[in-house]
Amino acid sequence: MKGLNTEMCLERDLKENIGALLQIPPERLENERNLADFGFDSISLANLAARLTKHFEIEISPAMFFGHSSITKVKEYLLEKHGEEIREFYFEPEMASTVHEAPESPVARRMTAEKSIPQSGVPEPVAVIGMSGRFPDARNIEEMWSILAEGRNAVREIPSDRFDWHAYYSESGKAPGKTDSKWCGRLPGAGEFDPLFFEISPREAETMDPRRPVAASGSLECSRAGRVWNKKAQGRQNRHVRRGGARRLPASDQG
Repeated sequence: MKGLNTEMCLERDLKENIGALLQIPPERLENERNLADFGFDSISLANLAARLTKHFEIEISPAMFFGHSSITKVKEYLLEKHGEEIREFYFEPEMASTVHEAPESPVARRMTAEKSIPQSGVPEPVAVIGMSGRFPDARNIEEMWSILAEGRNAVREIPSDRFDWHAYYSESGKAPGKTDSKWCGRLPGAGEFDPLFFEISPREAETMDPRRPVAASGSLECSRAGRVWNKKAQGRQNRHVRRGGARRLPASDQG
């Protein structure tokens, strides 16, 4: 855009997309503030990732925000990892002295081609290659199904490592500062998050929304589950190879 370089255009578009999503004027968004300070949580970060993916036509994962938690860091990440696509996105051909039709950019050509493809109305098939989840008394989906199959109750008294419920409990719950509940569904492993693994400083981890570490860990577990599934599928495929140049997997790697 005229008068703005690529970095300035990118910053402006990031603020406009964030502002539109959160209903905040772009000029009030400070570059260095944590995205959580604007009101983002795991759900709205996923919405932002989808919005930026559609806007810039590049794949942006919600997990990216856990390691790049401010507008400046997101901008630097996009310029470093997707610099060519971003520069192409903002490309404007110089106007020639004589009147000529401006050359169409690769992005514009791709968009035109996509629009010319007739829409069948049939949704594209989705392949689930990995799942993860953490639930009260269950670190993963398998443990959750065991609880359901056995009919166990995962609601327990609030553990002492959370807080001393005796100090706040009363049977009526009507006294000031008191409650009549002493029960909770506790997610196991809440204190096991490794912020440095996700390129998050320990100081930042202490103040972030507690749902973000759970979402980050869950994304990692889902990715690992996908790779394990692919490894097992490859092993099954190799067992059916009877001739040709394909190499069999070692027995220990076959699922």
